[in-house]
Amino acid sequence: CSFFTNEYFIVGFVCIGYLTYKKAPFAKALYILLFTMMLNPYLKSLYQVPLNPEIGKIGWAFPSGHMQTACVFWLWLAYEVRKPLMSLACAVLLIGVGASLLHFHYHTLHDILAAVGFALATIVIYAEACRYTPTRLYPYLGVFMALIGLVLIYVTPDEGPYVWTAQGALTGFALGWA
Repeated sequence: CSFFTNEYFIVGFVCIGYLTYKKAPFAKALYILLFTMMLNPYLKSLYQVPLNPEIGKIGWAFPSGHMQTACVFWLWLAYEVRKPLMSLACAVLLIGVGASLLHFHYHTLHDILAAVGFALATIVIYAEACRYTPTRLYPYLGVFMALIGLVLIYVTPDEGPYVWTAQGALTGFALGWA
């Protein structure tokens, strides 16, 4: 299940969908994914719940970053595509991701449920932003999200290097699409 949340798989999946299906759903899914990669460390810094010591890593567990990013990406695609098979596949995948995080003791049920909650809140806000943004201005929505991401990075102590990767990718993709 974690294979489908791997950045290499997601980048390839977005590229294929962007080039062969429709640009907007996959571009917007990439926007929300990259934004969430900057939002989640900020949320973790607010709550500061340590990771399970059994896994031998130092950091914060709440909310689960893997679950939050998986949810925003796959649920957004299900929302955009609106085909029953896609919705079912996304639901099964997300249940599998959550179960694997629990099984391997990376996260508790609270970490996972909080991640789903924050992901849903992000999707609702993003859907409203997309609803009020004219289609021709979708590329610039990514630029606006990148600016919010810069603020999140600034107020997040000890952000990881991947947040800068997400920031650069969001900025570059938004400007490239524009």
